Amino acid sequence: MVYSAFLIAVFLALLLLADFKRHWIQKMVLIMGVLLAGTFFLVSHIQKNESWRTLASDAKVATNTEQFDQWKFNGTHGYPNNELGKMVSITNYERIAWAKEGIRLIVQNPLGYGLVERSFGRLGKIAWPDSKLHQSHSGWIDLTLGIGVPGVALILGAILVLLLQLSSVNPVFGVFPWVKACQWGLFCLVLMWCTTEISQKVYLDSLLFWIAFAAGINFKSLEQESNGN
Repeated sequence: MVYSAFLIAVFLALLLLADFKRHWIQKMVLIMGVLLAGTFFLVSHIQKNESWRTLASDAKVATNTEQFDQWKFNGTHGYPNNELGKMVSITNYERIAWAKEGIRLIVQNPLGYGLVERSFGRLGKIAWPDSKLHQSHSGWIDLTLGIGVPGVALILGAILVLLLQLSSVNPVFGVFPWVKACQWGLFCLVLMWCTTEISQKVYLDSLLFWIAFAAGINFKSLEQESNGN
């Protein structure tokens, strides 16, 4: 829901800025309609998911990974209570605790463990032999633990360079619709990898495909520019 709200907000901002001085009535009607519908669904989602209301309390427990170490055992040792006297939301507690410890493992192992999938669990076994960890619930953390800081820096660097280059493509070029598709695809993938367990199987292949595809579209735009098309 957070990603959806953020992406919709970016889309509406781009819509408003596009051809800034024209079509104000149509733009405002569309924006108001989307905002009203989005607000309704967002409020309904928050009301139905208690984990949003306890996020701050759960985070206090989750960041105290030394005192509350249930995050190591994948639920077999139960879960602690938060300051409200209730058991923490499992998704809040584990995501935050795993992110904190995953970043700590990256600092300790900047070149990674070597496995694209489940390096977090392997390094966790070395640090905490009785742990039952698998993935950190963050694709970027897991991938960094697998291929190291240099490897992820190359991937993120390629994405950043492509996004910057694609943003300067002339709208008159025939590849322009594909340029926009690549920009949105790469942007959404960067977000999705932040808090999703997708450092595995075909998901990395898909990420590399989008990078290669965007690079091809960029080369095509440069070719059209050089030919004056």
